Amino acid sequence: MPTTVYVLNDSPSSISVDTSVTPALDPSYWSHPSGPVDAPPGPQVEMLWMDRDVGITKGDTWIFTSTATVGGTEVQMQEQVTGTAFSSTIALQIVAADQNTGWQTDVARLQFQTASGETCQVEGQFVSVPGDDYDNVIYDIVLS
Repeated sequence: MPTTVYVLNDSPSSISVDTSVTPALDPSYWSHPSGPVDAPPGPQVEMLWMDRDVGITKGDTWIFTSTATVGGTEVQMQEQVTGTAFSSTIALQIVAADQNTGWQTDVARLQFQTASGETCQVEGQFVSVPGDDYDNVIYDIVLS
């Protein structure tokens, strides 16, 4: 079953987001649009999906990193997926302006000053999907 990761841009300008995974993972087990994703203000936009059952092997860990520039500051929104005997676990981390939330299994929230002097808050949280085994993830970027 997959987990889908979204970004919700609550800033006044579009944000470009590019995603990668380390170590390399076969594209049949995860996907993202080719090239950066454009996240206009307003609607949530899919950044990637990952299969949480297949391809994620027991004891191995992958880190999915979606990178955006907000107010001149690089922001990384990360998911750490570790294989278990029958499934996987997931944690979130946000990194920006020499700060990070550390790996969180509930909500990750980081507020910082951008290079352009604005206040930015990025929050990542799990959102349950009726009928699915795994929650999705939504990152909300608010610039004020």
